[in-house]
Amino acid sequence: MVTMAPDRRWGWWPGVALTLVVSLLDLATAGAADESDYYRLVTIMSSKAPTGSRSKFWKPPPKGLVLEVSGMAPLDKRRLAVTIRKGEVWFLDGVYDDPPKNVTYRRFAEALHEPLGLLRQGKSFLTAQRTELTRMTDTDGDDVADEYLCVSNGWGVTGNYHEYAYGPKLDRSGNLWMTLNIGMGFQGKQPSLMIRNKTLGVAQARWRGWGVKVTPQGKLVPVCAGMRSPSGLGANRAGDMFYTDQQGNWVGTNSLHHMRAGAFFHHPEALASMDLPGSPISGITSIPGGLPFPEAARRLRQLKPPAVWFPYKKVGQSATDIVLDDSHGRFGPFDGQLFVGEFTLASVSRVFLEKVGGEYQGACFSFREGLASAVIRLSQGHDGSLFAGLSNRGWSSLGTASYGLQRLVWTGTTGSNW
Repeated sequence: MVTMAPDRRWGWWPGVALTLVVSLLDLATAGAADESDYYRLVTIMSSKAPTGSRSKFWKPPPKGLVLEVSGMAPLDKRRLAVTIRKGEVWFLDGVYDDPPKNVTYRRFAEALHEPLGLLRQGKSFLTAQRTELTRMTDTDGDDVADEYLCVSNGWGVTGNYHEYAYGPKLDRSGNLWMTLNIGMGFQGKQPSLMIRNKTLGVAQARWRGWGVKVTPQGKLVPVCAGMRSPSGLGANRAGDMFYTDQQGNWVGTNSLHHMRAGAFFHHPEALASMDLPGSPISGITSIPGGLPFPEAARRLRQLKPPAVWFPYKKVGQSATDIVLDDSHGRFGPFDGQLFVGEFTLASVSRVFLEKVGGEYQGACFSFREGLASAVIRLSQGHDGSLFAGLSNRGWSSLGTASYGLQRLVWTGTTGSNW
């Protein structure tokens, strides 16, 4: 399955994008190989114990530990750090074993507010809580955080259930990037923390629906706006930042966007913060409606199209995390490309990008289906394999488990059809 954005060397094609649908049934015979012949799934932990021969290696996590993985950071050749939605960080040892017959768990941090990302920097770890970007450090070497410092908290929070904060991810200049969900369902009396754009009549908490970065000096910089549910972000090999958005009001299907200063992507409620000090966006007085996207972009100069559209349900239904294949061939023939998690379909997609005339465009492909639950986070391990952090709490997804941790391992085989 492929979606291609228009080649900007030749101007806009009619319609939003060219969608090229390639049926695998036309390319393969009835005896075609299975996905697992190329990329095996190794279950490290799941809410549902595995069946078959591997069940004898199964060792459940500590009692009461619900491993709804919401962030991951590789530690060394045996261990992986994970955040969970309940507000904790755990170190897991033995995650590279195949089968993983003796995984151990150690809690590193606790008392966080729904952390949705994890980044290792030296001896510290950073995570985006709902209300702040936090740095956690083990100062005495016992693998338990004893210092929690606020790095930044310059965005608004009203308590709305949909005000998630994702990240951080690092760019080539050392900036820490985050994306901020808009709130949902505001009706009647508005919370006192809301702001309203008088021209457009939209209301949100401060910087909701924006991509922001925190400089190495600790300054919060609003970068771009118009996001609905930007649950995935990451850098390509050039160090440029991208985010994924999910379908919903104002957003017809999932998309991948290049984040840069002054860009507006689609969701107008983010423009409630347009007139705040530090905003790189100004002068938007109306949003074009009832028009094809290319025509809307011509009329509104700040409106930027995505690099890739994901055909709805065919290549994803709720896109999540972004990770660069930086394995230099250890994860197969896709070095330098991006992998994108998928919530509803419990799968992983692949994205190829190119830059033409200063703009990114590309194609997306279905990559691996059949994971145990919704894919929230992705992280590449030291051996090139791909970790998938799983949790379907709050929404439904395919798969047999409600949460867990799996690893995709390349078998060394490539398909003859390609």
